[in-house]
Amino acid sequence: MINILNFSALTAFGSYTYEEITLAKARELLLKEGFISAISHEGNATLLSQLMGFEIAFNRIEYRQQKEETALVFKIKKTSSRTGC
Repeated sequence: MINILNFSALTAFGSYTYEEITLAKARELLLKEGFISAISHEGNATLLSQLMGFEIAFNRIEYRQQKEETALVFKIKKTSSRTGC
């Protein structure tokens, strides 16, 4: 099972690998392994669903890493500007 995040943060002590993969590889991993969404912004969940071609739920949870766990971190490079924010 893979955790999907929209932020990168270390929540436990340990050694980690943090590397870039393609969108196609991310899609393949999620479909093969299954996933739990920890996407904390509804707009990000909508965008990721469109990019992946399947639903990535908005799910604001407190994520804690466990040993040997895999997570995909989606970093959105550009956000739309909103007034009043």
